[in-house]
Amino acid sequence: MQDRMRFATFPMFLLFVFLAAHTAFPEEQEPEWLARPKLEVIAGVGLGHVFRFEDRGYGSHLNSGAGVEVSIWRGLRAGAELNRTFGLAPSPVKCGGISAGPGLPDLPCIGYAREGVGSATAASFTAGYFFGVRRIQPYVSGGISVMRTKEFTSMAIVRRDFVELQEQSSKSTGVGPTIGIGLRASVTRRLSIRPELRLYDATALSSANLSKLRLSVGIGYAW
Repeated sequence: MQDRMRFATFPMFLLFVFLAAHTAFPEEQEPEWLARPKLEVIAGVGLGHVFRFEDRGYGSHLNSGAGVEVSIWRGLRAGAELNRTFGLAPSPVKCGGISAGPGLPDLPCIGYAREGVGSATAASFTAGYFFGVRRIQPYVSGGISVMRTKEFTSMAIVRRDFVELQEQSSKSTGVGPTIGIGLRASVTRRLSIRPELRLYDATALSSANLSKLRLSVGIGYAW
């Protein structure tokens, strides 16, 4: 929950930067190369927070990805991207005995298992709208996301004389909407910096029912 609250402050930061830039930079006399590149390739790095809405999160970890955007009409652009969250580590589960009944000793527990998410790779296909023609442009985007995850769960099996703890893993692919906000700051004719906050809701058609928040800074190269 604390991770998600920290992510929630990012839109206020973007608003502050845009308002400062709006005052500092006047409208460009030749804005075409600033606002409407025909094609732009973006590579970014940041933090990915994988979580399940109804119960828990799995921490914020290193995330990297790459994508491409093409101009459609004025400030409207279409894009596709792929990113992966690294460093996800399932947590060990404590192996505890189970009572065999009144007056009887507890059944000992043997085995080892982990619970949590081991990997998360997401892709999205979006349409975005870029506002204005200044060097710093805010934008919003939305579309569909697909996320592939690997999750570990534990199971306690009661035998005759002991309890056995077993680990199970499953892979799941979910789909759902994605929404994002960000800024595109033109540095040169072709180079831009792209801070962005994006939510991937990949709960549909998925047994894992997971989503992801991604806070990243990208570098774009445009033609």
